Amino acid sequence: MVRLKIDIYADPAWPYVYHAAVWLDQIRDIVESDLEINWKHFSLEEINNIEGAGQEIWKLADRTIARSLLAQMALEAASLQGREAMDRYFLAMLIARHGGQGRIPLNKTEPLLAL
Repeated sequence: MVRLKIDIYADPAWPYVYHAAVWLDQIRDIVESDLEINWKHFSLEEINNIEGAGQEIWKLADRTIARSLLAQMALEAASLQGREAMDRYFLAMLIARHGGQGRIPLNKTEPLLAL
């Protein structure tokens, strides 16, 4: 039985999300099924846009313009395969982006599919 559910709004382009995800993954290993983490997309690009807050990046004709919209779409696809698949994919994405092995772009299809 899950005793603690956490909703976290995060942008995978932000390095602090990587650190939080790694830490929470370690905590989840310790407490096992007592912790459920629901990652939700929060676009920093949208609120920090020079054109002003409120520009809806998901309505862009070219989805690769947005810094992490394709990454969010990939995470949604992974979530359709179940929570564990999404959690593994999200952590792999964050490691590939921020974990020191390079810096994959989050707005290109090929690196996201390679994960």
